[in-house]
Amino acid sequence: MIVNGYIYVRPGVVNMLRSFTGQVELVRPAVTRFATSFLTIQRIHNQRNNLRKMFISPEWSSSKWAKESTGKQVQNIILMISFWRSIMDILKIFGPLVHVLRLVDGEKIPVMGYIYEAMDKAKEAIISHYLNPEYFYSNLTIVEDGEIMEVLYKTMQRLIPSHEE
Repeated sequence: MIVNGYIYVRPGVVNMLRSFTGQVELVRPAVTRFATSFLTIQRIHNQRNNLRKMFISPEWSSSKWAKESTGKQVQNIILMISFWRSIMDILKIFGPLVHVLRLVDGEKIPVMGYIYEAMDKAKEAIISHYLNPEYFYSNLTIVEDGEIMEVLYKTMQRLIPSHEE
C-alpha cells in the first residue's frame, strides 16, 4: 500500500504521524504473516480522522514532503472518500475470513470443532455484505475495481465450489 510505504520510509513523516495518532503505529505486525496486511488496513481505518488531520495540517503543508509528487499523491489518497469506502469494503469482506484463519492458526485451544461454524459465519457475513442489494447498488463503483472483484470471485469460488449453491 502506497500510503503505508510512503510514511514508513520517511522518519520525519513517521514522527509527524505519531504526534497526530498519539504514538499509535499504522503497521501492526501479527504473529501470523497473513494477518499483518489486514491488521494494518484495520489500523489505518481506525486512525482515519487523525490521518486526515495530519494531511491538512499546517505542519504537513509547510513540510518538504508536501511538495514532493509522491507526498501529494498520498495526501490525495488520504483525502479521497472512495479510498475510505474501499477500506471499509476490504474490512467487511475479508474480516470474517481473517477471523477464520486466525482461529485455525491458533495454538491455544483445539479448533477443529469450531472451524465449520466459523467458515459458515464467514460465508454468511460475506454474502450479507456483498449480496445485499441496498449496499451493492448504493456503491456502484465497487464493480469497477478489477482487483477487488477478481479476489472476491476467487474467494467465492473457494468457499462455494458448486454453481448451483
